[in-house]
Order: sequence, then C-alpha cells, then structure tokens
Amino acid sequence: MATSTHRILVVLFCVTTPVHADTTKEPVISDKVVCVDAHAWGQELRTRSRLREAVETLAACAQSVCPTIVRDECRAWKAEVENQIPTVSLSVVDGSGQAVSDVTVFLDGEKLTDDAWEHPIQLDPGERLFRFVHRGQVIERGLWVREGERNRTLKVAFGGAYGSTETKKTEDEPTKPASSDVGAVAPDPGPESSSSWQQPLGFGLVGAGTLGLASALYFGLSARSQESDLTDSCAPHCAAVEVDSMRRKYLISDVSLGLGILSGTIGGWLLLSYEEPTKSSQSWVLVGPTTAGAAISVVGAF
Repeated sequence: MATSTHRILVVLFCVTTPVHADTTKEPVISDKVVCVDAHAWGQELRTRSRLREAVETLAACAQSVCPTIVRDECRAWKAEVENQIPTVSLSVVDGSGQAVSDVTVFLDGEKLTDDAWEHPIQLDPGERLFRFVHRGQVIERGLWVREGERNRTLKVAFGGAYGSTETKKTEDEPTKPASSDVGAVAPDPGPESSSSWQQPLGFGLVGAGTLGLASALYFGLSARSQESDLTDSCAPHCAAVEVDSMRRKYLISDVSLGLGILSGTIGGWLLLSYEEPTKSSQSWVLVGPTTAGAAISVVGAF
C-alpha cells in the first residue's frame, strides 16, 4: 500500500509541475512567420502614412522571440514612427474665453471619449475633420496634419445661437502659389486666340505628309526592285515568304502615300487660310516674379 501511494505522488508531481512552470512564462509568439509578416506590413503601413497602425504592428515584431535582425529593425523603426506621429491639442472655449467641458468631439466621424481629447491626440498625417457639439451648437474644423508636427493646438470658440452650425475650411491645407494682385489680370481673348493653334498644326501636318510621301517612295521602290528580282530568278514558283515580303512593302507604300497626301492637303489648307493677327489686336502674356510669388500681365498694342 505504501508503494502504491508513492507512485501516485510521483505521477501527480510529474503532471502538475509543467503546468506550474507554464504559468510563470511570458507569452511569446510561437510562429516566427508572424514576426516576418509584421516586419513587412509595418513598413507598408508607414509608407501609407498610417503611422498609428504601423507602431502597433512593429511592436509585434520587436519582441525578444523574433529573429535578431527582424527584432532590431522593428524596434528602431517603431521608435522612428512614434516620433513622426503628429499630435494635436484641443482648446474649446465659450464666447467669453472660458474653457468649455460639456462638449462632444468627433474625429473623422468617430466620437472621442472625454478623457481622450483632454490630452494631446495622436493623428495620422493628412486631412482630418473635427466636429464639436455643445448645447445645440455645432462647429466643424478641418485640419491638415503633417508628419512630425507635434504639440499643435486647435482652438474652437462657441458663441453662436442655439442650433447654429459653423463650418470652416481646412486649416493649413497645401495650396498652389497665388499670384500677386498687382498686375495680375485675366488674359485678353483677342481674335488671334481662336487661330493660335492653326499655324503650328499646319506645319506639323505638312511635315507628316512629307514623311508619308518619303516612306511611300522608299517602300514602293524597294517593292518594285524585289519584284523584278523575283521575276528574273524564280517566277512563277517563288517562295511564299519572299512574295509576302514584296506585297507587304507595296501595302506600306500605298498606306504611306494616302496618309501623306491627306496630311499634306490638310496642313496646306490650314497654312493658306491662316491670317496673321492685326496690330490692333496683338497682345503678349508676361510672367515675372514678385515678392508674393509671381505675376501674370497682359500687354496689348492698339
């Protein structure tokens, strides 16, 4: 009986010991493929400017169980991306400048918790839309967020009537350089504007027609020479390949001739019907730098 009891205790010890040991181990990634996948996907998310997701993904391949090369790169990239994530602080006040607390904030259509917007908010680069709701008033603010731009403040002031909605266009949105107000006038659509394309197009078509005629002449002479050689050497039992080559040259010659004549005719008509602008309607567009960027001016002779 003592021997049986001893065996049972040994078996119980052997069975329970591994279970106790597992509870002390740190959770690890069993499949190293997960590390490699996270390594690749983290880079892709970073390229797409989805920086917050990139940090979470890179954290998966930065664990100690991942291969050394993968782990080291993920840790370095994770630190870089964390520094590149833009942050924005929200300041909401009433008409007297006092801070407002009972306000609901939406970011790109998703509601933020009260404690979330009371601290700097991490955002992905790009255009973001904030919507503030306070006692029946709604204010929308668009914000263009740049990578690496941190600790920026967006201030919103309530003071309108109940049920009012205020929308403001995106702040700091990249825009095209504006010209100076001085000397920047709309181009004068003179009589020559409708035919300004006529002369260049005419020359182009005449040139294309000349090339077409030259091509027709070359392939026509080449085909005639080949036909003469075949007649003297093998007619009427010449190889099909040689006969097809001769016919192909004749075809190219005919097509080139037709296109050349058509292009030349149209081009010649455009040039002959082109009328030079009269002196009274001549105008020039001048573009030059200014302190504000550039200016476009129209100078005319009348």
